[in-house]
Amino acid sequence: MRKKTLFYYAVFLTMLFSIAMPVSAVQDTGVAEKITVTDDLDRKITLELPLESVVSLAPSVTEIVCALDLCDELIGVDVASNYPDEVTKKAIVTNYDMSINKELILSLDPELVIISELTAIDQVKQLEDMGLTIYYLKNPKTLEDLDSYFMKVGEVTGHEEQAEELITEMKNRIAVVDETIAKATTHPLVFYELDATDISKPWTASSGTFIDELITRAGGKNIAADLKGEWVQISLEALIRSNPEIIILGDSNYGITPESVIERPGWDVLSAVKNKKIYPINSDIGSRPSPRLVDALEILAGYIHPELFEMK
Repeated sequence: MRKKTLFYYAVFLTMLFSIAMPVSAVQDTGVAEKITVTDDLDRKITLELPLESVVSLAPSVTEIVCALDLCDELIGVDVASNYPDEVTKKAIVTNYDMSINKELILSLDPELVIISELTAIDQVKQLEDMGLTIYYLKNPKTLEDLDSYFMKVGEVTGHEEQAEELITEMKNRIAVVDETIAKATTHPLVFYELDATDISKPWTASSGTFIDELITRAGGKNIAADLKGEWVQISLEALIRSNPEIIILGDSNYGITPESVIERPGWDVLSAVKNKKIYPINSDIGSRPSPRLVDALEILAGYIHPELFEMK
């Protein structure tokens, strides 16, 4: 009888303790945790972790979120998000003119919407006024800036540890390229083609872009680096004067091939065409501030200095 009384007394104390347990103690169990973070517009937002529903309005953010093992929680993406493959099955909440399907986002009822500079500030305010929790990210400018960019996404999603692991892996891979390129004795002239719909004035990337930094870091010299603006057109005459030794086809996604470049009228005088040093690259990986920028660096380094790298 005494044992049974002690048993009921222990159960009663356990129930009483559970009722009186402070919120912080419940959070420590991992059931729920509230965090407050500041975005790049100096706005404080409060979230409850773990997140179960996230919307991304930038391809780079989408790639980072998935790299942090949150692809399952991603319920909506912008129209340009196409990597990894599983994001193509998510709800598309923007249009090609960069407008946002606000009604669709509302119907998804996300806990968090992550936005980059691709979205106009006035649209940020409109989404906020609809009661959505918005986290705004400014675009990184250099490879070194990727560290804080990734960590911010890790912080707001509660995946700092995964972000740190991603950054460490990225830094290690960049270090291998840097160490290898340090052995280069030449810096070949490179033309990075973005769009040659008009072959007499193809679009390319100048200084202040990831593409320019990747070319330089991969041991090349961007022939368009001194042109004004970030995304610029270069005349065929200027291209011939610069005479690039290597052509990188950032428009290969759209059916442009080395063979089609060789057939262009007037391009046959270029050193890169004569020596058939024309190489395709996925345009997305060279321009998005995502983990795949390191892939682009490795690919470009292999194209520009094949004597130093064994291309896979």
